[in-house]
Amino acid sequence: MKKIKIKRGSRFPNLNVLYEFGLEAGELMGRFKGLSQWDMQEGGIPVPIVDQAIGHLVIGRMKEEYPHISVISSREKRMVSGSEFTVLFDLEGKKSSDHTTFSLAVVREGAPTVAIIYNPFSRALWMARKGHGCRMNGRLVRVSDRETFEDARFYSTWLTGDEFLMQLDASSTLSVRERFPGLPAVYQGGLLASGVYECVAYPSSGSCKAAVTQLIVEEAGGTFSDLHGESIVHPCREDGRHDGVGFLATNGVLHDAFVKHFATLLL
Repeated sequence: MKKIKIKRGSRFPNLNVLYEFGLEAGELMGRFKGLSQWDMQEGGIPVPIVDQAIGHLVIGRMKEEYPHISVISSREKRMVSGSEFTVLFDLEGKKSSDHTTFSLAVVREGAPTVAIIYNPFSRALWMARKGHGCRMNGRLVRVSDRETFEDARFYSTWLTGDEFLMQLDASSTLSVRERFPGLPAVYQGGLLASGVYECVAYPSSGSCKAAVTQLIVEEAGGTFSDLHGESIVHPCREDGRHDGVGFLATNGVLHDAFVKHFATLLL
């Protein structure tokens, strides 16, 4: 496996390092694709081997090259006292399908500074750096300029049978179109940045996908907040799990309209 090329002397992983992380994670995802191999985590919880392999890759390499930086995923973490930066990463989607997507963000003072979304099967790669725009496969992308709320295209990921989602679907006249059904929420955030959707909503703001989605969407000209329209400080929780606040990413033009719409369902 190719060694990640580290820029010596940098205080935190730059976009080149994130890109190399994505390539190595993608190689592991391809190797384990279609396999239903599980291992037992401490506490008896079964975890896909590919999750463990990528976790060991990121946390191990960060410990080696950036020992002063904390690293958090939904399954494991390495906390460093006084760390100026925090790396959040995740592997999302069904591990036996082409939908599996790797994402990673570097957070400083509660805000993402660099982020990556990578799906090796569709070869879709979004990368963003604060103040330098968002690129998909090397090309600058921008959010949709759609201004009509009734014609907006949105994607929401909620737990099966979740009351909020059922209310949302029943009350909304919006054009709910899952053009790529089954793809992870973070991938949908990339599609929003590329102008495919006007809105993506998710029930957690404490996970890696929230920090990644924020930078990817904002650098493409969009707007990001929690479901109430308030700003989010990352990570909300050290374990990266759901906190019930949720996040909302839009093309910006329609953000206030979506916040108002969701407010009627969150009472």
